[in-house]
Amino acid sequence: MKYFIPFLLILLAGCAKPADKVPSQIEVATFDIHRGTNISHWLSQSNRRGAEREAYFTESDVAFLSAQGFDHLRIPIDEMQMWNEAGEKEPEAFALLHNSLKCARATTSRPLSICTFSAPTILMKAKTALDAT
Repeated sequence: MKYFIPFLLILLAGCAKPADKVPSQIEVATFDIHRGTNISHWLSQSNRRGAEREAYFTESDVAFLSAQGFDHLRIPIDEMQMWNEAGEKEPEAFALLHNSLKCARATTSRPLSICTFSAPTILMKAKTALDAT
């Protein structure tokens, strides 16, 4: 009996399906960014709407930043900018964000990576607290 368990383990190990790739052959996706800038007060922390918000950050700004050697843009977004009080998407805000993504990929100097993030605001924290009760 004392040899049965080790024998069973060796037998089971021999029946295991071999890995398709050994660890040294596994491809790892990377997100290499080195020099970027923050596009603040456009889709966050701002009361701009309409034409004023649209003119604040444009395709020419993206092209300029790419030409300056930046390889990524950090775009903070606030839920107050991106969604209305009913939780529905604000079409204008999402159109601006999507357009910035298209511009970043289409820059002639070099395509830019985009990092977006949304930090919870006091309103989001309050709503989460209310929903939990």
